[in-house]
Formats: sequence, structure tokens, C-alpha cells
Amino acid sequence: MAANLRIGLVGYGVGGRVFHAPIIDAAEGCELSAILARSAERQAEAKSDYPAIPVVTRMSAMAEYVDAVVISTPLWTHAELAREALKLGLPCIIDKPFGTNAQEARAVLEEAEAKKIPLMVYQNRRWDADYLTLKKVIASGELGALWLFESRMEELSPPGGVPASGGGVLIDFGSHVFDQTLQLFGPAKTVYAEVHPIQGREPLEDRFFAIIHHESGMRSHLTGDLNLQGEASPRFRLTGTKGTFTIPPHDGMANILRSGGRKASHAPTWAKVPEEAWGKIERPGYSQIIPSENAGWTDLYEGFARAVRGEGRLPVDPWDSLKALELIDAAKESVLTHQVRSLL
Repeated sequence: MAANLRIGLVGYGVGGRVFHAPIIDAAEGCELSAILARSAERQAEAKSDYPAIPVVTRMSAMAEYVDAVVISTPLWTHAELAREALKLGLPCIIDKPFGTNAQEARAVLEEAEAKKIPLMVYQNRRWDADYLTLKKVIASGELGALWLFESRMEELSPPGGVPASGGGVLIDFGSHVFDQTLQLFGPAKTVYAEVHPIQGREPLEDRFFAIIHHESGMRSHLTGDLNLQGEASPRFRLTGTKGTFTIPPHDGMANILRSGGRKASHAPTWAKVPEEAWGKIERPGYSQIIPSENAGWTDLYEGFARAVRGEGRLPVDPWDSLKALELIDAAKESVLTHQVRSLL
């Protein structure tokens, strides 16, 4: 049996502590082996949560303990820290968003490829239960010819709230929903976008809406919202010539992690979705409940470990993440010009 991949976690804020450390801990073939935290508060939290793991303040000090690193820090530090890891020869996972823009991300990716060091982006939402269920329904062909995809990522946030990445909601939530729609329906032909700016904190925004026309002929309507008022909309709605598939909002895995269920022993509860949150296919005179797939965020880490050991490809192609960021950049241009932006 191959030895576990020793992973170092760079950053121990909400992202690192809540959404990475427990997943690494639960993933087969992976081992959380060091934590980089610079503030005294974060160092104390890391030492309390993982007393047997070294806590360091520099990437170079982490290198002796790990085989790879995960970067979970504010958006504007991603490129610099990734280059530090590459300089040390360490494969890395970069939390999304990949970078502040596509140009910055491309430079990091080209450096990783030149050095032949595995690098990928943490597109964990490809392993959400609702997204995996949606893929199953698409593969079944039961909806007929597809023509409209609606995706909404909504969260209740305090007034003036800013996404965890430190960027606006278009790049933060968009890094997930743009990636998902490109994975499902292929390259974008055009994009049009609008945003709601956070008063007094421009150019940050707490809501966006984007319309994407894909080269395949499919249309996607995407929404990200931190200004939620009232009940959330369906997470996904997919419409075809033979019916519509709708999935209600249920971010169970993330909610369990946020509420403190961060131990590896809790992993079996992360994956399951209660029946009341299952989706359904509907058409006139017909309704069918579709049992949910199980979430699998640990699959991303397990696939990364295999790829680093030379046992397969990276589970997330970083060039796909770059394409999503290029689409977000185009959406930002659309916001500024109030015009449809072509990507051809």
C-alpha cells in the first residue's frame, strides 16, 4: 500500500479550518501533516485542533514535513504563495478563485507546467450531491433536448458582507457556478452580466446575474447572491423538451462543516441528503422524485493524491479552471460596458 500523501495547509481561516482540514483528514491516502498560520489567533486554533501537527509561519519551514500543499488564503495572495510552493518543488491545490484574473492565473499555471509540478484548483462543488444528481439526470436523457439551465448560489449574509475570498460575489460564487456550467454544456459563445454593488464598498458586489450562450446552443442563467431576502430559490432548474428537473437548495455538507462537524469521524453524515431535499422531474400530469447522489468532496483530495503519485490524471484540469476565470473576466467587462461580450 502506498504511503499517505503528506499535505500542508497554508492558511487557517474559515476556508482552511472549516472546508479543507477536515476533508484532508477524512480522505483516503491523504494526511494533514503541517499547518502554516501567521497570526497568533490562527496558530492557537491550529494547535488546539491538531496538537500533534507542526504549525509554522513560512512555506520554507513547511517543506520538510509535506509532499504537497493546499493554499487557502485571501484571493490576492494565491499567485504569490503558489509560486513559493512551486519554487520548493511542491505540488499544490489552490483554493478557488484561481487568481484575481485570468492573466495572473495563466502565468502561475504556465510556471507549474514548465516545472512539471502538479497544480490544480479546488473545484469542490463538482462533487456536490446536487451537481452529481444533475449530471445523472442529464445522462439519462429523460428531459429530452435541453435548452435552459438555471443555477443559483445564494447565502444569507450580514449587511455589507463580502465573500470569503475577499473579492466580489461574481468571482467568488462565479468560480463555482461558471465552472459547473462549462463542465456541463461546454464553451461559452457570449456572456452578459449585471451586478449589485455593495454601497460604500465599490467595486465589490453582493449579487450578480449572468446569461451565457454556449457554443452547443445551450443557454445558462446564473445567479450568485449574498443579499438574500426570504426563501432561497431552487439551486438548479434544468429544462428540456420533455420536462424540467428542479433541485431545492440544500448545502448540507457545507452547513455541517460550518456548524462544527469537522472531525473525520463525521464524514459519513456529510455525504447524505435528506429525502425532502431530493429533486424532481416534472411535466404536465407527471412528477418523479429523483433520489440524490451522495456528496464526495473527499474524492477530489483522493484523486489529487493518486495523481501526485503518478497513478492518474488530476481530478480537476487547471486549464478548465482558467477557462472559467476567463469567462468571469468577460462577465466583468460586460458589467462595465452594459453589453454582451463575445468569447469567440
